[in-house]
Amino acid sequence: MVHSGVSATLITDDLGLGGAERILAQMANYWAGKGWHITFMTLHNGCAPHYWRLDPPISYVDFNWPRVYDKAIPRLRLLCTVVALRFAIQRTNPDFIISFLNTNNVAVLMAMFGSGVPIIVSERSDPHYDRIPKKWEFLRRLFYPTATCLVTQTQAAMDYFPQRVRGSGRVIPNPVCLPEGFHPERVAHRQKVSSGKKKIIAVGRLAAEKGFDRLIRAFSHLSETHADWSLAIWGEGAERSSLEQSVRDLKLEGRVHLPGATRSVHEKLLEADLFVLSSCYEGFPNALCEAMACGLPVISFDCPSGPRAIIRNGLDGVLVPPGDIDALASAIQLLMTDESLSARLSGNAVAVRERFSMERVMGMWEDIISAVPRKKRA
Repeated sequence: MVHSGVSATLITDDLGLGGAERILAQMANYWAGKGWHITFMTLHNGCAPHYWRLDPPISYVDFNWPRVYDKAIPRLRLLCTVVALRFAIQRTNPDFIISFLNTNNVAVLMAMFGSGVPIIVSERSDPHYDRIPKKWEFLRRLFYPTATCLVTQTQAAMDYFPQRVRGSGRVIPNPVCLPEGFHPERVAHRQKVSSGKKKIIAVGRLAAEKGFDRLIRAFSHLSETHADWSLAIWGEGAERSSLEQSVRDLKLEGRVHLPGATRSVHEKLLEADLFVLSSCYEGFPNALCEAMACGLPVISFDCPSGPRAIIRNGLDGVLVPPGDIDALASAIQLLMTDESLSARLSGNAVAVRERFSMERVMGMWEDIISAVPRKKRA
């Protein structure tokens, strides 16, 4: 057990829309509520707005890597920047550090090498598919063995690393975090749009790896025979123009919507009838867990490496072969038409609230933290 009074520095990219940033912010708030002294440090936020809330007791620091890097001596920029990062982290006076995301982890391990401060690094996607530049990959293999512990979200992601890293590693899923004021009884009476039409929902960054182009094509196979259904893809990103063009090419205007990002994901889920995850690969998809927690029947490609760890195929959701658009369309049609199957899946899906509860998942993190030596930095 880790008592109050511990000082921790949590480090990630920014406080933007990313799932990793959201999870780390929730972890920070959870521990701050237990009386821990938390510093939340971002490396690349700059002047960008904060999308995720940090509770008032938490100290916030933005290192602003681009600004520091640009001011450094050109041929020594990386070295100068990680030295500056070391001083920035030391000023937060941590008992231990938790860092999220691959290149951030490498930078933190380089910066704090030899400091004696325990460092837990966490990969938030599957490194078999989420590739990083060769320079950073070389540095990752060099410095990851110096970490106190590596945390991944799935065993498949952990298996990417050599035994000397896996030996002290832990697999910890994401917690299912429901918003304040969420009432479970609403799940049984999910809101319907006034027209009575039904909605498929998908949530995520509009990025190529999310596979929304394949979801749109799968929906196009069913659009004529199921005219009472529409598809909404909530999120924002670089693929917006391409996806909008796909909607036009398939003549799905008015049926497929790209309404942008939302802070009210759970409200949108409660207004929907079916959730689909069409990703090429994942880490541990928060949106899938939240859809199940909201009592939605769910369908996902059985992609590497998160959905299989969440969906118990045929019990609380449906897995289809990765990238198989025809199989995805068939699964969607099945749940559109088989109300008893849809109801059974959605009734079982809500168990994710207990399977991946905040208390259970944070307990796994605290098991790691309680095992590392506390070495207060002066």
